Amino acid sequence: MAKIPSAESLNILDFHFSDFGLPEDVTSQATVRMFLDLNLEQEFNTDYKSLCQWVLTVRRGYRSNVPYHNWSHALSTAQSMFAMLMATDQLQAISKLFDTCSPLLTACKNNRKKLVAFC
Repeated sequence: MAKIPSAESLNILDFHFSDFGLPEDVTSQATVRMFLDLNLEQEFNTDYKSLCQWVLTVRRGYRSNVPYHNWSHALSTAQSMFAMLMATDQLQAISKLFDTCSPLLTACKNNRKKLVAFC
């Protein structure tokens, strides 16, 4: 199991973060680190290996020949949100909102055919 570097050593807490020149494995590690530091592994009740496999699958799903909506853009967007959440007190508010909304969202997702028929 690979050791994921800290957020500080990856500079993902920095609003001036840039992934240009970073090897793809480091960008994947940065993404995993964001999930770990936001406790999303526990929130989504997943294990470390599944999280890593999911990140790698998402990364591979982006085509390298697309100039804008690519892995670099996804990482930059995620890192910006991560830095904002970690720099403010909004993280706990969002966690409470997630706890409140997740059963409702799950119910809607599982009953989307009924919901579409209703609307």
